[in-house]
Amino acid sequence: MALVRRAFLKSLISIGGAGLLPWEALASITSQKNTPLKKDPLKVLHLHPQFEYSIVQKIDDRMSDKLSAPGVPDGMGCFPGTGEQVILMRNHEISFYQWHLAGAGPFKLRANFPGGVTRLVWDEKKRYLVDSRQTLKNTLRNCSGGISPWGWLSCEETLMFGHGHVYLCPTDRNDCMKTQIIKSYGRMNHEAVCIDPRDNYAYLSEDRDDSCFYRFVPKIKNKPFVGKLQALAIKGEKKFITYSKFDAKKRYQVEWVDLDNQDKDDLRFQGQKLGAAVFKRGEGIFFDSNKVYFCCTTGGPIEKGQVFRYSPDKEEIDLVVQSEDPKTLNMPDNICISPNGDLVMAEDGGDCHIRVLTSSGKLITLAQNVNIRNEIAGVCFSPSGKTLFCNLQQEGITVALHGPFHRLRDL
Repeated sequence: MALVRRAFLKSLISIGGAGLLPWEALASITSQKNTPLKKDPLKVLHLHPQFEYSIVQKIDDRMSDKLSAPGVPDGMGCFPGTGEQVILMRNHEISFYQWHLAGAGPFKLRANFPGGVTRLVWDEKKRYLVDSRQTLKNTLRNCSGGISPWGWLSCEETLMFGHGHVYLCPTDRNDCMKTQIIKSYGRMNHEAVCIDPRDNYAYLSEDRDDSCFYRFVPKIKNKPFVGKLQALAIKGEKKFITYSKFDAKKRYQVEWVDLDNQDKDDLRFQGQKLGAAVFKRGEGIFFDSNKVYFCCTTGGPIEKGQVFRYSPDKEEIDLVVQSEDPKTLNMPDNICISPNGDLVMAEDGGDCHIRVLTSSGKLITLAQNVNIRNEIAGVCFSPSGKTLFCNLQQEGITVALHGPFHRLRDL
């Protein structure tokens, strides 16, 4: 477990870097670089001319454990491996009625429910898949999640059949593990989670139109799953509606309300009764430079997305960006931070692009799904920052992007 924690901290240092995200007064896009994308003859992914891609895996590919790769790949996290290798932990957002997307073996033959996680080992230098296998089974709609000092945290976005939990998947296991549920993180329509390694506080999003934004506070740092669950509230405001009332030029002071963490889907109602703020479809989360960035896919004045920034040190929240035109930014979902400190957003609306917002406010279009209106998911960088991974969800394809990520703002 100590090795996993060191790898986690190494990932944060190599990708983030302190002080790289100013965005001090940025809540709108100041300019847009419309470099025409390079058309893909293979009809997978149109890319910025200075980038290229490799296909990591497709649905029904034969995995190392002799099972077929499942479909609906969603959230991912990337961890250091051995030498030039990296470990990708990949969710599969397969619902109970989508057994036909569970591949020819992994979840159909060995579980009662078709969701789960696969573990992929990728050689970053040679650009080939070394190993892939199922590592978590018997879950439902594993949507997004987050990296942690203990491994990959996989989130269920469903309440069906008693589901709706977060699961811990150690990255050093290459076999199919027993289900490890973190019930203290609450039962809800989970989307994503991130960990502040300074105190092991967990921050969680909920994909509902009337969601809350949550944190889990451990009683002591070395027992990270024992503690209390809370919901964010705007100080001096009761049930503040963030998607219509949030002033883009203002920072708001934050306080937290304690929740009674029962195993039922009423946490948002508890929180809002106590004054917690209301967010619209909380989705991707990323921790960087001692701040928590999280996305609300249908928040904002035109309901096409907001990205918030919460500062635990100052107990305040502000807007990084919100969409004011769907042609510019359309329903950002999964997010991450580039090696140089720029915000990478995968869209779940419109023509489904990967957009990059630099700290100066310039928006760059990095990629577009050839099959427009099909979600791009799972954006995450390798620990070196040289590779950006993503999933084409409906096509069931995992892709590695290569190019000058260290100078995105200069493109």
